[in-house]
Amino acid sequence: MTDAPSPGELSRRIDGVTAMYAQLVTRTEYTAEQRLVERRFAEVEKDVADLQRVLAEDMRAMKTSIEAAAEKRGSNMRQAVYAGVLPAVLVLLGIVVQIWIALRGA
Repeated sequence: MTDAPSPGELSRRIDGVTAMYAQLVTRTEYTAEQRLVERRFAEVEKDVADLQRVLAEDMRAMKTSIEAAAEKRGSNMRQAVYAGVLPAVLVLLGIVVQIWIALRGA
């Protein structure tokens, strides 16, 4: 019988269990907390959906902007060809014609 706890030890253990039981959450508090958590999750899900929608709109706008910039860049390339390369080719062609005339006429 040396392994059996004494009545004083049993009393202390019962007091400990009673104190832990008093700290437990009641069912109504648990249900209210669960509702609050579900409400918060619903708000977070709504916020995430709104952010996804805004992100999709921003991505479409960025894609449109990039396409417009690419089109403008192509336009700038054509302008560079017409404004820079074409006159240079014409000047070189004029020089070649003048050299040819000078050699042929002499």
